[in-house]
Amino acid sequence: MVVICPGLVLGPSLTTGSDSGSLFLLDELFSGQLWFGVPDLSFCTVDVREIATAHIRAAETKSAQGRYIVCDREMVRFVDISKQIRPQAKRRWALPRHKLPNILIRVVGPLFGLTQKWMRANLGVRFEVGNERGIKELGIVYRPLSETLDDHYKSWLAQKARQ
Repeated sequence: MVVICPGLVLGPSLTTGSDSGSLFLLDELFSGQLWFGVPDLSFCTVDVREIATAHIRAAETKSAQGRYIVCDREMVRFVDISKQIRPQAKRRWALPRHKLPNILIRVVGPLFGLTQKWMRANLGVRFEVGNERGIKELGIVYRPLSETLDDHYKSWLAQKARQ
């Protein structure tokens, strides 16, 4: 049995919508609803095309077994996602340049359904991910995050133009 465990899946979309909470957060970012700043959150990211490759290779590789964590080794900060997209954004001013203080997030977070337990466990947390098995055993090659984010943003713009 093989289990593919992805991080936050980004990249070009094949569909017009998603119910994913993480993609909803990026929609808020790109549409300018978070112009005032973003929480100090970090994400383990992966391109949707690497996830597809991982599934295909896991199915084709007889020796594949167990869990494969499929995402970039280093987490990316939410504010850095914004900074990456900012230069190509139509409304640059609407994309935040800074993170909000954790104390502010802890005070207003419950108004948005965030629990203190969740905020303690996630605000400011960063770590490295052990993705070596997928690289070594499945031959996964991760494209640069900048490429993934650019493709994700272009896909988002195209979807908005169709709506």
